[in-house]
Amino acid sequence: MSKQANRSRIRMTPVNVIATIAVTMLTGATAGSAQTPTREGNESDFRDWQPGRGQVSAEERAAGIRPSPAQRNVEDQQLKSIYQQLMGNDSMSPPATGQGSSR
Repeated sequence: MSKQANRSRIRMTPVNVIATIAVTMLTGATAGSAQTPTREGNESDFRDWQPGRGQVSAEERAAGIRPSPAQRNVEDQQLKSIYQQLMGNDSMSPPATGQGSSR
């Protein structure tokens, strides 16, 4: 080999070897740290999801924020009023719910 060929070759000194290993380890660590999210896709199978009355009541009870029957009646009346306004005071009435059973 000529002297020029020797100069163009990269010398593998201990510092170069350690630097190469460190770079390889760091890039491998960052590539492996990208974790898949625990939830993927549509969790409700592409249906509109809304909690049921039982679930809402249980969560309110657990949180200590369940409204009193008087508050529920006021809310029911407000919801009926909004429904009638939206429907243009049509003769069609909202679905019947028992007294205080909106939650």
